[in-house]
Amino acid sequence: KIVNLSRPSTRPTVDAGLLPWTPIAFCGTVNRANYRDCCTRGSAVLDCKRAVLDCKNPDNSTHTSATDATSHPAFSPCTDSAPDAPHHSSSHSGTDTWLRSVGTSINPDDEDPNAGSHAVAVANSITNSITNAGTDTSSNTVPTARPPAPMPVVSAQTLAPTPVPTSFQLPPANGPTLTEFCVIADVPYTPEEAAELRTQIATIPSECEFIIHLGDIQKSDVSCQEDRFAAVDDILNKSAIPMFMVIGDNEWNDCVMGEKEMGWTNWNKYFLRYDNKHWNHNFAVSQMEEREENFYFVHHRTLFIGLNLVGGAIYPDHTAWDYRLAITANWVKDLMREKLPSEASGVVIMAHCQIQDSQNTFFGTVRSFIQFEMKNKYPVLYLHGDGHAWVHTTNFFGQPSYVRIQTTGGTKDPVLLMRVDPHNNLDDANAAFGYDRRFN
Repeated sequence: KIVNLSRPSTRPTVDAGLLPWTPIAFCGTVNRANYRDCCTRGSAVLDCKRAVLDCKNPDNSTHTSATDATSHPAFSPCTDSAPDAPHHSSSHSGTDTWLRSVGTSINPDDEDPNAGSHAVAVANSITNSITNAGTDTSSNTVPTARPPAPMPVVSAQTLAPTPVPTSFQLPPANGPTLTEFCVIADVPYTPEEAAELRTQIATIPSECEFIIHLGDIQKSDVSCQEDRFAAVDDILNKSAIPMFMVIGDNEWNDCVMGEKEMGWTNWNKYFLRYDNKHWNHNFAVSQMEEREENFYFVHHRTLFIGLNLVGGAIYPDHTAWDYRLAITANWVKDLMREKLPSEASGVVIMAHCQIQDSQNTFFGTVRSFIQFEMKNKYPVLYLHGDGHAWVHTTNFFGQPSYVRIQTTGGTKDPVLLMRVDPHNNLDDANAAFGYDRRFN
């Protein structure tokens, strides 16, 4: 089954935590009178900086009531009952209006001259209150004066940290809690790397229980003909241990023009559910129903999640791109709610892309969930490739339970060996996700 990349004709009912700028404890229908409080309580600058209300005329049925096609009030920030909601037009079509609240700013041509001032002032008020995220603001009054300076750019490293949670009792492990696995990414790009990769696969460390390939099996902007996928499969399927695959942009949305769909089809043919194509194993792997390339399994009290998160060109359009990220984030949240702490004590999210603005719909939502609903109780690792350089970030997005590792990829470095044991390192996310770069 090949997943349809286009946005479906009916949008799903989405829970209150989906939009990055809404709190987990949803504050009701968002309107001009209360959105400052909702955004401040529910998120931080990274999520709220572009959460600008796109209020339309009351007679525009696509975005003026809580009963629009999305079936959720989070998608309708302007309501007829909002006492001070400005009425202005927008150049965006009705088909993508629902995305305005997750990633775009107010149209400079809007009829309301104060709309931009409202948005910038609110964003800056969130900047100033970021260390108090999660608490109510003292007033719901919307500021009207434009601040003297624009809102600063916020990165994962500059967000204010959240206090480390108080320890709590986990269920007994009733078995091993350490998982050791190997990581490769961004390979092979050249014939030389293909030969070196074949050697690495044949000499995988004996400790590894499985291998994860974090995407990009070729350079970008090259042909995505089937023979390329078949050649890489011929190398990887020689592994003595199961291998899991997540897709990279180079074999899909960054294929040469006219071959993107071909790349998607070929990746599905050779690498979808790759662990089941060539190996018999005991990992209980399940797929996301709507996006079969996304998968998960629980092993030794760690929840492993493989996702389609790619960089590169936004494809096929912004609507489908953000829809994919939104439903993926919602699925991850549902898995964490279901598996933690009854079956797992921590999470490893495995995907391809670096942290980019085009991925904010996913990363903002998950970060808010870790902070406000999970309350930083469980260690979470985001493990990815794409950057071609080693990066290890603790206190990721200002959350003490959140760690990011970007592996170097290629074949210049040895295969990365990960040692994860969140169950015995609940209060130390850095210790929960150990690694050996194997230089010695």
